[in-house]
Amino acid sequence: MPTNTRESGLETLIVNWLVEQNGYEQGTSADYNREYAVDEPRLFRFLETTQPEQMAKLGVRDSDIKRVQFLDRLRGEIAKRGVIDVLRKGFKIYPADLIMFYMTPSEKNPKAIVCCNQ
Repeated sequence: MPTNTRESGLETLIVNWLVEQNGYEQGTSADYNREYAVDEPRLFRFLETTQPEQMAKLGVRDSDIKRVQFLDRLRGEIAKRGVIDVLRKGFKIYPADLIMFYMTPSEKNPKAIVCCNQ
């Protein structure tokens, strides 16, 4: 079988390595919300897995209106503060205070170990 030496071949190797060797999950273009520039299913799964109480306060899964309000607020925070700041510091949307990023679990970071290994 010939080797794909094009850019697409390199991309395939990188994606396969990340998925098969490092536990990453490959997304699909169908999951990508172009209007808000987010992978909506993975974003909400992350938030619901790591912060179920905060997400329950928001009722995002129960109402399309609340989901759109949440996404509008997230987009506004990113526009105002930038992606890096939102990831580092999270954001508030009444009545919740959301964390958008957890460091890699380690011995010195027990909170990340608990939150991310559920």
